[in-house]
Amino acid sequence: VQAALAALDAIKDYAAEHAPSLLPAPASLRNALFLEGFTISATGTEIAFDYGDLDMIVVQADPDGQCHSVFLCP
Repeated sequence: VQAALAALDAIKDYAAEHAPSLLPAPASLRNALFLEGFTISATGTEIAFDYGDLDMIVVQADPDGQCHSVFLCP
């Protein structure tokens, strides 16, 4: 969790760059993301960001902290 918090800006950038198409998308998706929480497992970490009406955008990262996917979670 400490590593993810230290890299939070980079994780937000990854989420904004790789997010599925959002309608309507704000001018700056990155600035619209608010940290909701973490889910940690043996396979990696999920970092959830609140995004208004779409509920959450979740970034998945491997145990080394490398982001590899983004999905919307209702």
